[in-house]
Amino acid sequence: MRYIIVSNRLPLRGKPGSNGAIEFTPSIGGLSTGLSSYIKSSNITEYLWIGWPGIDIEEHEQQNVTDKLLEDFKCVPVFLDRNLEKYYYNGFCNQTLWPLFHIDPANTKIEAKCWEYYKKANDLFCDKVMEVFKEGDIIWIHDFHLLMLPQLIRNKLPNATIGFFQHIPFPCFDIFKILMSTWRSELLQGVLGADFIGFHINDYVNNFEQVIARVLRINCDGGRINHQNRLIKYGALPMNIDFKGFSTMASSLTVQRKAEQMRSQFYGQKIILSIDRLDYTKGIINKLKGYGNFLKENPQQHKKVVLLLIAAPSMRKVKAFDKVKKQVDRLVAEINNSFCTDVWFPVFYDHKALSVEEMVTIYTVADVALVTPLRDGMNLIAKEYLASRNDQSGVLILSETAGASIELSGAHIVNPFSIDDIAESLKIALEADPFTQMLKNKSMRSRLSRYNISSWAEDNIKILLKVREDNIVKRLIIN
Repeated sequence: MRYIIVSNRLPLRGKPGSNGAIEFTPSIGGLSTGLSSYIKSSNITEYLWIGWPGIDIEEHEQQNVTDKLLEDFKCVPVFLDRNLEKYYYNGFCNQTLWPLFHIDPANTKIEAKCWEYYKKANDLFCDKVMEVFKEGDIIWIHDFHLLMLPQLIRNKLPNATIGFFQHIPFPCFDIFKILMSTWRSELLQGVLGADFIGFHINDYVNNFEQVIARVLRINCDGGRINHQNRLIKYGALPMNIDFKGFSTMASSLTVQRKAEQMRSQFYGQKIILSIDRLDYTKGIINKLKGYGNFLKENPQQHKKVVLLLIAAPSMRKVKAFDKVKKQVDRLVAEINNSFCTDVWFPVFYDHKALSVEEMVTIYTVADVALVTPLRDGMNLIAKEYLASRNDQSGVLILSETAGASIELSGAHIVNPFSIDDIAESLKIALEADPFTQMLKNKSMRSRLSRYNISSWAEDNIKILLKVREDNIVKRLIIN
């Protein structure tokens, strides 16, 4: 049994090397890191990963890159030309579906040209799957970039085993209907080509049921849909992390030495950590305003705390993200100018992507993790922070609109839209009783260690295989 994983991006980041050749390094992110950890920890050797390498590669170089990725990484690249990158990726994916599914109609653009390129890109991914598919393969498609792909594959491979997992929120009908009516139907028909459709939490499952019923007039029956003589299952499977991997790395000598250096750098101060991609859905603006209010209302905490703000650059070329960076830059400057002294800056701001080891180092020294996205499908940062706290110390402040809040009840849950709530949560976190918090962290860590990334992936595959069996029986009965 071989896995064919399909996602918009490969788990690699391409960049021009010093000798002119394209060099590839591992991507850092929830999907890439999680699935790569699953493949490694489960010793899976029979797989291919299809996706865009994230860099524009000239046509005459594409075959060499294809050969290298396949031989060295078991990856199969899909090359996007400049128009596909502009209208499919930066257009329909990031200016239509991304804001819409995060319930942000104000930033949602409806453009027919982008829709046409979205369909074209899904066709391109389908062609690539057809090139490598072998009988018995399990095709596992990931996220909103490829909503049409399951049915496109189903049209060509009626009996294939196809899974789909949605990693961002799925909106209710009142939001989903902002899309053009024909687009709604085609997107939903596309995803129904899968045998199993996974979501992080039940809220998204309920929204999916509502949208399917309203748009396609299809009845959903407790996680089952009978459609086009096939059984389709759907449900909530919250994605987890490689708990053991993060915990082990946090105990390594390398991380411990770097952590000690960082503690020395911020000696005498409690570290509040904010680590996100620079994205308007991550709530960084409200976070900074909340921290500013906290400093204003709690002068006794001056010189005793520091906000370590890490904002990784977004790969998306969208004006809305540039606007967020300008706002963040301005707010950081305002807070530092208002409260700094000769020996203390209240915000330490870094705008860069970090390696996993660098992230774990920061997790181990942060007294408080401030994870307050305005809306997030899951948010694995919260889970990674807890997994890295081997001494079970630290306080996690978590947005109630992040999918992870359903599982992590021991966190301090906040309303990310309320500046006052964020400010108050910081005060509570910094004054929390250490013993009580350790008990909460122990419980959350226990849950994360029991249901890790391998458990999540294996549950997806088990359901897929069961649906395949059920559909084989169904076909036999019909014939």
